[in-house]
Amino acid sequence: MLVPRMINEDLWSTVRRFEYLGFTVIAYMIAYYLWTFYGYLDLFVDLVQWTISIVGAFVAIYAMTGHSMRIQRRTTYLLAGGNTALILTIIIKFGLLNTVFDPVILFLGFVDYFLLRDVFSSGLGNPMRFAYVFAAVMVSMLSIISVVMRPGLVTMVVAVLLFSAGILSYFRFHNLIHPALIASVVLFALSILPIYPKLGTDELALDYYAAIVILHGSSPYMPQVMKNAFSFLHFPLSMTTPLSTGGYVENFSYPVFAALMFIPSAIMHFDPSLTILAFTVGIYIITAIYFLRKRMIVSSVLSIAILAVNVNMISFADGSVPDAAWAFFLLISMMIIDRPRSSAVMYGIAISLKQIPWIVFPFLIYFIYREKGTRAAIEYLAISIGILVLTNAYFLIMEPHLFISSILSPEISHLIGVGQGLSIISIAGFYQLSPIYFTILFLFSLTFIFLLYVRHYQDLKYTFLIFPLIIFFFNYRDLYNYLLFWPFIAFAFLPHLKAGEMTRRMKIGIRKIAVYSIIFLAVAGILSVPLHSQSSFSITSVSNIEQRSYYVVQMNVNVSYSGDQLQQIQFRFLPYGYLGNLNGLMWNVKSYDSGPNWINFTIEPSFQQSMLNVNYSYKLVAYYGDQQTFYFLDLPSILSGSVHQ
Repeated sequence: MLVPRMINEDLWSTVRRFEYLGFTVIAYMIAYYLWTFYGYLDLFVDLVQWTISIVGAFVAIYAMTGHSMRIQRRTTYLLAGGNTALILTIIIKFGLLNTVFDPVILFLGFVDYFLLRDVFSSGLGNPMRFAYVFAAVMVSMLSIISVVMRPGLVTMVVAVLLFSAGILSYFRFHNLIHPALIASVVLFALSILPIYPKLGTDELALDYYAAIVILHGSSPYMPQVMKNAFSFLHFPLSMTTPLSTGGYVENFSYPVFAALMFIPSAIMHFDPSLTILAFTVGIYIITAIYFLRKRMIVSSVLSIAILAVNVNMISFADGSVPDAAWAFFLLISMMIIDRPRSSAVMYGIAISLKQIPWIVFPFLIYFIYREKGTRAAIEYLAISIGILVLTNAYFLIMEPHLFISSILSPEISHLIGVGQGLSIISIAGFYQLSPIYFTILFLFSLTFIFLLYVRHYQDLKYTFLIFPLIIFFFNYRDLYNYLLFWPFIAFAFLPHLKAGEMTRRMKIGIRKIAVYSIIFLAVAGILSVPLHSQSSFSITSVSNIEQRSYYVVQMNVNVSYSGDQLQQIQFRFLPYGYLGNLNGLMWNVKSYDSGPNWINFTIEPSFQQSMLNVNYSYKLVAYYGDQQTFYFLDLPSILSGSVHQ
């Protein structure tokens, strides 16, 4: 499967694919911020962010199919109008001067300009100019933001040098743009790094402690070894992942490479976030080198510029989200897919870091089978799985039960419901469904999409790196870090998509898409009936709300139940508005009184951050295991005495 050389007619086609993938990146950014700004409880906003996400996924799939990407004048106007509306919406909601969304506004503005320029100018325009101007402005913007975030002489001098390099690269020294853009990303990352704690997520805390445990000759898969992780690292329990049966996650739940990559940090005592940042910057570097080696100069510039648009790649790295590591190796694997054995090695490392890249395994094996034959597919499977098994062989042999249960724990443990996907309907109490429903739907969507991929392979050949965006939507925990990297990893297949070779008519039309969607929705709807969950307990009243200044610090909650004795109920509050902690606000039981089929709990915040603002309304959630019940609290009205509820 050789990649043909890029010809002039392909330039705008490839630029258009970058634009579409860039739109997908932006769509998921907006969906993520809508979720965190408005929380779980606004059904209209939930529907909007779901729509934005699904549309973004389908736009990316379209970009990775065989269309020539030539667009008609009417479509150009529609796209430009949609981009402009999106720009105005972002400005109205998030402001014009916003560190996160200014690169987004810049990208959409450039796309608008060149869309309209195509209409009024002859030919295909100048894609080189588009790429270099956009990249130079991105360098300038990131440099300015860095100075604002961390003012100082060194930052200012570096920013001026990068600003100058960006400008010079457009007029004369074109090769300067790649190091200038990557350096501006590094400068931005270092300028915001002090904002974040050394260990900003419980995932990194557990990975880092697992590295320490390994250095001391113990196994991180033994619960008694890991239970002291948070106290040893002085990690705040308010940032842990709660369990629906009480307590919180304190086990190491990833393949061993997730810990091994932090051993240098554990030995030399440097910030483990720098390890994640190194992999993140590595994604920029290998992306630029990849396209330069393909002699795709425009793509080499545009790809890293679009990477820079999503500043969450940097903020997540600085904020201790380790996913850049597996994304780095998976990206390399896809870049060298023409060499299946080498690609399998890189993929084996990726799946030895985290379970997320496992999701493309069936698609990847089928891709190799169709392109390289049965033997290559078997070799790919054996090498990649072999690396996963060999790197974890010691723990598999010594404690197979502990290892397997730890690796599967993200799906089989009683984790509290969080996420921006379809599970919101249950998490927020709109229609309660058992968590097993979402596990079944997750597996069904994986199987269903794989069958469609096999059926329409020639049309969907290069699209499978986008499928996780749709599949994870149905998972019980659909978090943004599961989705962040897939559009960027798809960049690896762009050299295989040439306008001159991909102009045949697609066999998947709107009618077939509608039929497939109806089949999928019918199955999802039918499954939701028997898996609709009903709780054996309910909240009957809330009383004795104790206010301290602008916060509520205690209340009584009366719970009635049927059947056997009630289990140890847990409590959390979901705000109507800014989410803050994605888990909601956790509260503990201070004391309780009980009677026939009722218990009156006195509850208080588990942490200072969990106190309720008296100016907000909340949903109180009482839960245990798969059961939960809800109670609406309009605090402003209750505390003013106008409502008794």
